[in-house]
Amino acid sequence: MRFLIIFFVLFNFQSFALTLKAQDSTIRNKTQLSRIVKNVKEDDLISTLRDFVRCCRPSRMAGTSGHEMVSKWLVDEIKKRDNTNSGLTFVDDFIPNTEEAIKKFQDNFQKEIVGRYEEKDPVYKKWNDYTKSMIQKIESLKTVTGKNVIWEKKGAKFPNEVIMLGAHYDTIAFNKETLVIDESAAQPGADNNGTGVVALLEMINLFSKIQLEKTIRIVFFDMQELGELGSRAYVSKYLESLKKENFVGFMNVMMLGFDTKTSDKIKKIGNFKAYIREGHGEFPDSDKSLFDMINRAGSRVNSSFKFTPLGKAFSPGDHLPFWEAGLPAVTFTQDFENDYNEKRNHTSNDFVETLNFKTYHKAFLYLAAGVLAQNFEIK
Repeated sequence: MRFLIIFFVLFNFQSFALTLKAQDSTIRNKTQLSRIVKNVKEDDLISTLRDFVRCCRPSRMAGTSGHEMVSKWLVDEIKKRDNTNSGLTFVDDFIPNTEEAIKKFQDNFQKEIVGRYEEKDPVYKKWNDYTKSMIQKIESLKTVTGKNVIWEKKGAKFPNEVIMLGAHYDTIAFNKETLVIDESAAQPGADNNGTGVVALLEMINLFSKIQLEKTIRIVFFDMQELGELGSRAYVSKYLESLKKENFVGFMNVMMLGFDTKTSDKIKKIGNFKAYIREGHGEFPDSDKSLFDMINRAGSRVNSSFKFTPLGKAFSPGDHLPFWEAGLPAVTFTQDFENDYNEKRNHTSNDFVETLNFKTYHKAFLYLAAGVLAQNFEIK
């Protein structure tokens, strides 16, 4: 019986961890890079995505019982993948800055609605109710401890050169008619943002087996849906150290699973967006440089898939605190202008079964290849 228990535990951990050939622990060329990232299969992503949706039902909304389970689930899943402890894993607690988040929603309402619509207008009422609903929810979190989950693997040659990836793990649901938060709704959150979370977990599976030259930091952010509370806490806490590092930039990974041709305004498959700051100058150009760095290798892995950069004041998203701090950041996500998952996003119908598995896998390969190419300076 004891032997069976030990065997089960070992099998349970080893079944999650990839095994690479010894010669693939370092990367020397484009062909090898492409082969290595393809060790993560489509089925690996989808199986883990189903597990993530199941782990913390019925909701990962901040303040719920499901939400409380996520950080432990993530730490356990990271340990299964990085079973040699090649990286440092820890939970970074924070007290959410609820006053800042409330002010953000109040300011947005004043800017976008007040003065444009009369109070009796249905549009005014809908967005007024939305703003009140969000503020009420944020106020309820004053005593809730947020939890960002961090995995970091130091580079052997250039440990001070850091590229950072992040994905938020919390959910929210709205009544589509009133835009008021629906706390009673199930929130599977498969596309938003299970796809981002699982993509980063499987990157950890891959990166933990490779002798990285530069540091890779991966953060699973809490409370993004309520004013980017997790990423704002992170940037506020670590801004000085980010400035001291050779910080390459932040890649926000969000909503990678929805891709259609029938509802796409331009009738294409495999067209995603990389959102950077508008205009030209130091900050937009640094975002574009980060995108170009990732795109050089990412675009070679899949000829039928691409991220297209677009300068836009894209919001909401965990890239915003980095932009506001003057740090390079890009959000890699679906095409919000032409093929946005509007019908199911922020509803109880954001299921795994509604996603385009092939596109999701291609997005993963693109991003993983881009990060590793940057790490080993593969041109």
